[in-house]
Amino acid sequence: MRPGEPAPLPGWLWAGLVLGGVCSQTVVGLGRPMASYRALELDVGPALLGVVGASYALLPLVGALPAGRRADRWGGAPVARAGLVVELAGACWLPFAGSLATLLAATALLGLGHLLALVGMQAVIAQSGRDSALDRYYGWFSMTASAGQLIGPALAGALAGAGGPAGTTRALLAGAVVSALSLLSLPLLRAPGRRAGGRAGGRAGGAPQRSGRGGADAAAAPAVPVASILRAPGVGPAMLTSLAVLAATDVLTVYLPALGAERGWSPQAVGALLSLRAAGAIASRLVLGRMAERAGRDRLLLGSTLVAAAAVVCLALADALAPAAVAVVVAGFALGIGQPLSMAVVAALAPPSARATALSVRLMANRLGQVLVPALAGAVAAATATTGVLVTAGAVVAASAAGAAPGGFRRRPRP
Repeated sequence: MRPGEPAPLPGWLWAGLVLGGVCSQTVVGLGRPMASYRALELDVGPALLGVVGASYALLPLVGALPAGRRADRWGGAPVARAGLVVELAGACWLPFAGSLATLLAATALLGLGHLLALVGMQAVIAQSGRDSALDRYYGWFSMTASAGQLIGPALAGALAGAGGPAGTTRALLAGAVVSALSLLSLPLLRAPGRRAGGRAGGRAGGAPQRSGRGGADAAAAPAVPVASILRAPGVGPAMLTSLAVLAATDVLTVYLPALGAERGWSPQAVGALLSLRAAGAIASRLVLGRMAERAGRDRLLLGSTLVAAAAVVCLALADALAPAAVAVVVAGFALGIGQPLSMAVVAALAPPSARATALSVRLMANRLGQVLVPALAGAVAAATATTGVLVTAGAVVAASAAGAAPGGFRRRPRP
């Protein structure tokens, strides 16, 4: 550890991040597909079904930047705690949404809460963790998302049963219970300078009082313009790569069932492929810190992006389950690197007093990609079927690698 760097994140803080992160992602993994089923039960047509899905990203597009500004001024912990509470409100509303309007509102509230929780938790790591350990920390934290992506859909399927309004309501109520469990993490989501119930320097639950890393200095400093953040060397390309990787992951999740139907694969086989993708992501995030130390952030991001693009294209061309399984594991492993590594790159290269803002802009770009890329995929699907969609997704990921050339993410000189 270099002189002046903070100590490693304490275990009690990691417990709060893991508990809050897993519960939050599980609620989203359960709530989003169940919201679609509820929309179908309300006789919503295919066109409006897309609106229900997009409503999840609507408020985050508007709220991401203000959330990042607040996290820079107050510290990430208060924003994370507020996000979990807002997410609980949305999760409790969803089971009782009896019209399209209330369903859209509840889904949007769920999306806003999830965004606030993510911004806050990512900011806690950026403001409290060592720069040299950000790859490892964000890799571990991103495993909570992968775990939620495994648990949420499985729990939804188990509780929804054969379907119908009763099954949908039962699954959504379970999501509300899981969201309530996330509140157990609130006392632990505090800056390392202040344990729950303790009296250390800094405002309650705020950012640690260290120069250049949030807290009092950040609160007193003027807000850094978004344009300045994006002009920081390497930040823009990292955000573009993050957008492309997340959008490709969404396309895989949505269109893999359609590919399976075209190939004659059973729903159980498709479910197994989706689980293999999530397992591949967990595996890569578990060893991300070690890979980044050996290869460097720029080379690792470039290599993983190109491998992911090739694997997605191979998956599109696979006619049998065995090669499809190999392709989806490789794709999951490579795509799993992009998100946490781009977090580390953005946090390390952004101005120290605007790290949470930079992370929130990255999340805003991700949400924009989740709206635009599926729309593009739908247009491609109408002309080329599912194979063309996956090939297009692979091409988008490959194109994003242009900004990940070695040297593109080197740290700016610091005074």
